[in-house]
Order: sequence, then C-alpha cells, then structure tokens
Amino acid sequence: MGEWESTPVNDKKQFLLNNNEVPSSIETLKELDKRVLEFLDMVKERYNKQNILVITHGGIIHSIHRVLGLKTKDINNLEMITIEI
Repeated sequence: MGEWESTPVNDKKQFLLNNNEVPSSIETLKELDKRVLEFLDMVKERYNKQNILVITHGGIIHSIHRVLGLKTKDINNLEMITIEI
C-alpha cells in the first residue's frame, strides 16, 4: 500500500483503490491481486497436495478471496481461515 500503509480507509481512498487511480507509490488492488495470484501459483507448484500454513494480514486474505472467486467476509484479529487451492 505504500504511503497509505496503516492509515484508515475512507470512501475516497476505497474508490481510488477499486478504480486503480492511486499515486504511483501506492499498490493498487489489481497489482496486489496479481502479486497474490503469483504467490498462490508458486504454492500450488511447490507444495502440491500438501498442507501449509500462511500467516498474513486481512488485506492479503481479502485478495486471496478475490482471486479465487470466494465470498469475502469480515476478518477478526488472530482469526484462522482455511482455504483450499
């Protein structure tokens, strides 16, 4: 997220992120989803049919849901989520 990291989300910021209209120092949702999809592809290739543990934050979890076409839900702190890829 660049300079917006750890700042509160407001309507304007959410609109800009959703429409890929952000300052060049900010990672767009499209760019984030591309990076997450590349990670998931690597996981499938290296760890096919194995159980692995990934520890991350809510933004990445939401991105995983988006790129896999899963329903996005609110995520609580320290919540464990199981996803099959």
